[in-house]
Amino acid sequence: MKRLIAILTILISAASCSGRLERDFLESPEVRLSVDNRTLFVYDPLTCQMGYDATDCRFHVMKDNASDYYMLTLSKQPSSEGEHIKGDISWTTSDSIENRKNIAFTVMKLEGDIIWLWNADQRIAVCVKKLI
Repeated sequence: MKRLIAILTILISAASCSGRLERDFLESPEVRLSVDNRTLFVYDPLTCQMGYDATDCRFHVMKDNASDYYMLTLSKQPSSEGEHIKGDISWTTSDSIENRKNIAFTVMKLEGDIIWLWNADQRIAVCVKKLI
C-alpha cells in the first residue's frame, strides 16, 4: 500500500509540474524554446534576430553572432488552436546541436502573429512569431 501511495504521489507531482509549465508558457508572449521544464532560449530584440519563411513554414531565432539558435520547420501553417502539426526542430546547447525530426506539436494558442506549440512526449514548448 505504501508503494502505491508513493507512486501516486510521484504521478500527481509530475502532472502538476506539467500543468504549471503549460500555464507559464501560455501566459507569456515571449518568443522562446523550453525543453524538459528548462528555458533554453528567449528572444531578446537587443541581441537576437528572428526570421520566418512562409513558403517553407520555417521559423528561426538566433543570437546576433549565431552562437545560439533554434529553428522550427512545420509541415503546414497553424490555423487553429488544438490542431496537430508535424515539425522538425533543432537548437543549440552549451556543447551540442540537438535535432528532433517529424514530431507532433499541438497548437496551444494563436494570438495575432504569435504561435505557441507543445509536444508532450518530448516536453518541448516553443513559441514563434510570423513576420509579416
